[in-house]
Amino acid sequence: MVFVTGGSGMLGSYLMLELLKQGKSIKASKRIGSSLVNTKIIFRQFSAQADELFSEINWIDLDLFDQNNIEEHLTDITEIYHCAAQINSSRKNKGIQIYNNQKITENLVNAALNKNITKFCHVSSISALGNSINNKAISETTAWKEHKNNSTYSTSKYYSEMEVWRGIAEGLNAVIVNPSVILGIGDWQKGSANLFDKIYNNIKYYTHGSSGFVDAKDVSKIMIQLMNCKSCFGQNYIVSANNVNFKSLFYKIANALETKKPSKYASPALTQLAWRLDWLKSKISGIDPLITKESARTAHKKLEYDNSKLIKTIAFNYKPFNDTITEIADIYLSQKT
Repeated sequence: MVFVTGGSGMLGSYLMLELLKQGKSIKASKRIGSSLVNTKIIFRQFSAQADELFSEINWIDLDLFDQNNIEEHLTDITEIYHCAAQINSSRKNKGIQIYNNQKITENLVNAALNKNITKFCHVSSISALGNSINNKAISETTAWKEHKNNSTYSTSKYYSEMEVWRGIAEGLNAVIVNPSVILGIGDWQKGSANLFDKIYNNIKYYTHGSSGFVDAKDVSKIMIQLMNCKSCFGQNYIVSANNVNFKSLFYKIANALETKKPSKYASPALTQLAWRLDWLKSKISGIDPLITKESARTAHKKLEYDNSKLIKTIAFNYKPFNDTITEIADIYLSQKT
């Protein structure tokens, strides 16, 4: 049986659907009170047997901060896919996010070692890799370095990944994936899906930054393929289909949604002002800001990722980028109507 953490999240939902299509039995963890609505939406969007497949999942409310509780649920488990992570954080709880993501990974690695789990896949991030040197594309060998400009999320994912490398040194058969920005459907108010909602509602600004992007279906399929590759254990792989600048991305989404393209360039000075105003607004309202100092800085970074290691290791063809954008936009529009 396969164990999936973060099953109610976007990637976890895509992954479980793919596993179930392949005939796997799944036990999935979620936080108490977590909604399964978006998981059901993803299943129904991509499978004619959605309700039947969803009913096969053994859902458990699990405290990932309790290693003993984790081990109690691993008795019949042979494989673990660790997708759970705290993604968003405000300025006031940066340290909490770093601690939380590292601690739950530490507990899972220890539990997997104690229960002799045969396969372990950890979802890290491209943000856990180092920064570009001399404008070269970032690869798995680009060393991560402590820096004041590192985001809280990147720091938390780096330390989480270190727990998995420690587990590998202690005998755990683990593989690490470093996905770029994952594009998929789900909660249109969160994550990459929120881009479609913002552009549909006529966001006016773009920046000249860039990053890597990948379809959620591709990430899921690659994770499963890597878990079936014995020589892949003890390795990490960048999972990224395309390097795209944000202006081009926004234009493609706008075209697919048949709405206005962003027409104004947001300079670094303007985005610096924006996050400060949003921070002040959050102080008054008590609601976490939409724009943070970290996201404002990231919007101007020109990042490029080298995906050649994965392509040389397994036979895989990424989904065409335009097809991903069109599919998500069509689903967004159908749900709006």
